[in-house]
Amino acid sequence: GLMQAAALLVAAEAGGDQAVTSPAYRQIAAVFAEQSGAKRCKGVLAAIGVPEATDSQRESMRSKLKRLVARGVLVEAEPGLFELS
Repeated sequence: GLMQAAALLVAAEAGGDQAVTSPAYRQIAAVFAEQSGAKRCKGVLAAIGVPEATDSQRESMRSKLKRLVARGVLVEAEPGLFELS
């Protein structure tokens, strides 16, 4: 939940990982913390207030989600489906 996401972001910040502690990543972590279950890229964008995302917005979000997977914050349950690790 939120504590788990927050703890992972704090750990990333402590490790000097500025990339995943920016407001955009905090917003993504909050979405996963507030709404349980796995989400697709479009669902995350809708949750942060971008229901009609462009291709470039979707690609940007997908790369952020993949970066969070690489950091161990999220897992990709199946291709394109992300959830808290």
